[in-house]
Amino acid sequence: HHAAAAGDTSQFCQRQVMVKMIGNEPSSELEWDEPLGRVPIFSYGSGHMLNDITSSCWFTYLLVFLTDVGLSPSDAAIVMLSGQLADGFTTIFVGELIDRFGHFKLWHAGGSILVAISFSSVFGSCLPCKLTGTNSSTLETVGYSIFASIFNVGWAVTQVAHMSMVNCMTSNPTSRVALVSCRNAFTMV
Repeated sequence: HHAAAAGDTSQFCQRQVMVKMIGNEPSSELEWDEPLGRVPIFSYGSGHMLNDITSSCWFTYLLVFLTDVGLSPSDAAIVMLSGQLADGFTTIFVGELIDRFGHFKLWHAGGSILVAISFSSVFGSCLPCKLTGTNSSTLETVGYSIFASIFNVGWAVTQVAHMSMVNCMTSNPTSRVALVSCRNAFTMV
């Protein structure tokens, strides 16, 4: 899907450039081919850090955390699985929506907000348990699963939107490599 999405996104971006050119902005085509400066590359590279940091914690600590707060290993696995299923479905649908409608920054911002809110909710306490005053294992599993799903939806939205931006920022191959390389470098931070 990602290869097809990159091609579709590139076509979307080319249509956007054509629309700008028709709108009497002749400099758009020239700017499209120009190499990007350090600031846009650095800004793009750091734009995925929230996703990278939270996913590192997620995959290394979630199961340990959930069993430490009292979920059985099988219930903790259900929470993890619910998130991964949500991620898988979201990646496909969001990729298609972004390819059709664009607005990468809005998708990126929306996904980042979902990640920030749901991540803190998963690693907080069971919110539905607090609201109902009940601590049943079923309610805990469902509550954590809901927030795990929201987290993974937000993560997928942010991931797809961020990767799709490269083709719309520049057509310059050197700049595209620099953008992705900087993004990958920030995953190590």
